[in-house]
Amino acid sequence: MTETITASDVRAEVLAAVPPPLGRAEYAITDPDIVDPCIADAVTRYHDRPNVIRSAWQCIQSRCQEPAVIARIETKIAEHYANPVITRTGDRVTIDAGAPTGELRFVQLRYRISSPTIDAGEWVTAEVVRFVKLGIAKFPDASSYEVKVLVPSKMYDPEWSYLYDRPGDRLHVTTPKTGMRNYVSAPLGGDIANLKSAQTGALTPETPPPSYK
Repeated sequence: MTETITASDVRAEVLAAVPPPLGRAEYAITDPDIVDPCIADAVTRYHDRPNVIRSAWQCIQSRCQEPAVIARIETKIAEHYANPVITRTGDRVTIDAGAPTGELRFVQLRYRISSPTIDAGEWVTAEVVRFVKLGIAKFPDASSYEVKVLVPSKMYDPEWSYLYDRPGDRLHVTTPKTGMRNYVSAPLGGDIANLKSAQTGALTPETPPPSYK
């Protein structure tokens, strides 16, 4: 017997199946004017659950490449970047910056961002310092502050990590390039504001210390 499927039956499953932009749930497009027509069309065309879900999420994913929908994703990115999530576990503070505000494009099956805060494929030093300071302002007595930021690239996964180790007085940078490369700054004189450059070309390659693995 053919299963009777309605849009409301599968909506949650469809949304769960759609890969969110940049892998971040907070950037997901769930707007009814985008999602509902895709689900309605799939329900009309197919009568089995797997094909309905597959067709609907593929439709939604395709819509997410349209300029008008990309603009909505850009708004979500900007909102998160302006209000980073700052949490503390023990002596480690994590500042989740998300992706920098900028112009989002979908090119060769990947999202990429053009932003004044990205230079030569890396986050600019001033933003690294600013976000570390946000963590310090919220939790001034912590030992380390790790900023995580997404820098979408043609070749690499997007997440970079910038760890300010107060006791060690250095900034440690982990990039997603070629199997997670690690770099370290010179001593900072007890103040992240003394960081001259967070660009990997100005840092020293390192083996990650035990606390950083």
